[in-house]
Amino acid sequence: MNEADGQTRFTVRYQLTAADVRGAIWSTAGEWVGFLIGVALLTLLCATFRPLGNARLVGVFAFPAATAWWFLARLNRATRSLDPYVGKDFLLSLDAAGLRLESALVNVELPWTSIRSIARHRAYWFFHGKNSGGRFFVPAVAIPAEARAYVARWAAAAGARLT
Repeated sequence: MNEADGQTRFTVRYQLTAADVRGAIWSTAGEWVGFLIGVALLTLLCATFRPLGNARLVGVFAFPAATAWWFLARLNRATRSLDPYVGKDFLLSLDAAGLRLESALVNVELPWTSIRSIARHRAYWFFHGKNSGGRFFVPAVAIPAEARAYVARWAAAAGARLT
């Protein structure tokens, strides 16, 4: 923590590991629960709705198979997109103006007003941008405990939703 001219600033260096990537991807699986429940109900409907005739058997196998293929393809795509960052050092700076994330491959500087929401999971924090629709994550252990209250206050003051 640096305090210069009354400004509070937190700067930490961390390295992204393969376990971080896997953990972050799997921690977002909860976002798909509603969709998966819908597919399960649709499959159940196909299995029990007699007017469909023999087509219901197609639905019983096709919906779960297509969902599994889609889910695995999405998981593979997410893993491949994050692979270049594994083993890289990141420098995270947090202050009243916003956050800055630097590494050899990326340099992101976001004011708090450009962050739509911060999803604070137990092991990872996900920062969702307003305009880009994109998001990135930071391992929770990389965010100092004393910085968390400041981040919540700065983000909330700028209108970001905290979950």
